[in-house]
Amino acid sequence: MIRLPLLVDAHVHLDKTFTIERTGRITGGLHASIERCVADAKLWSAEDIQRRASLALERAWSHGTCAMRTHVDWTTHKEPIAWAVLKELRDQWRGHVDLQLVSLQFPELFDDVNWAQTMARSIAQTGDVIGAFIHAQPELEQRMFTLFQVAAEAGCRIDLHCDEGIGDHLLGFDLALNLVERFEMQGRVVCSHVCALSYRDEHLVTDLLNKASELDVGIISLPTTNLYLQDRPFQQAANAPVRTARLRGIAPVHEARAAGVSVAIASDNCRDPFYPYGDYNLLAVFEAAALALQFDPASDWLDSISTIPAKLMGLPDPALLIATDFIELDAADIDDALSRRVPMRVVRSRPHPLSA
Repeated sequence: MIRLPLLVDAHVHLDKTFTIERTGRITGGLHASIERCVADAKLWSAEDIQRRASLALERAWSHGTCAMRTHVDWTTHKEPIAWAVLKELRDQWRGHVDLQLVSLQFPELFDDVNWAQTMARSIAQTGDVIGAFIHAQPELEQRMFTLFQVAAEAGCRIDLHCDEGIGDHLLGFDLALNLVERFEMQGRVVCSHVCALSYRDEHLVTDLLNKASELDVGIISLPTTNLYLQDRPFQQAANAPVRTARLRGIAPVHEARAAGVSVAIASDNCRDPFYPYGDYNLLAVFEAAALALQFDPASDWLDSISTIPAKLMGLPDPALLIATDFIELDAADIDDALSRRVPMRVVRSRPHPLSA
């Protein structure tokens, strides 16, 4: 019998989860997934989002997760419906599965500096996080400058979808590190994905990771979605021959940890166009990560789904509560548990929020 601390899932998307039955599976890559999701978002209502996100929280609760950070698509200057819905669910689940919200925006929204300042102050009041999808957009340097400026002024944390692609033209991570230093935001910024670091010059990557360590910039690796999406064509033609992906977009997590960077592993998408599988079982994601990232689960990587993501989110370490809140597995060790997929028993000092 082994006992583990409760788990922390530092990167999910509760607004678009469990939409795969409506959207169907994509044949293209990341941008095809975005297009499919944008089309489905026209069907979103408060009731629809509440139903799907509640199911996700139920599943996460049953699998031993005690905190989640969810990104919320924010495509215009108007606050999205999902933001209010998820704030209500946060109140309902507080102390059981604690939620942080991240405003996932395209950089061009930050051209309106007055709006960005107002938005940042509003997010700061609820202790939430500013985010953006950083790829290779026009005027990226100026737009990221505004993002960091308003976040620093408001006292917000930042979590970026950063360089989620293949090639050495994606430089969002470099820009983020420079801006962390410029605005003195050490310990308040996380870069998720950073797939492009796998394809850039190794000496340059070493320098970047050393700088990330010095600035206390965390990295969140999302192996399941990256394995599913990276190196797909933008849009697969109907009669085109099937091609096996070669370049899988896995961030250099071993090098990052060796440099002293805080590295977390998270679920990312679940049952939507970006990733059609999953059940908010972070231990199952951890098993997939062990294969994709080639690490030994029995070594010191378990902290990547508990202690480290809690630190990156500014939360207490769940390992400190292991006397009263924990996961118990009927297995000799973690290798045995993952190999046999043994059922878990989740013990919590608080009952389910809907039980009373």
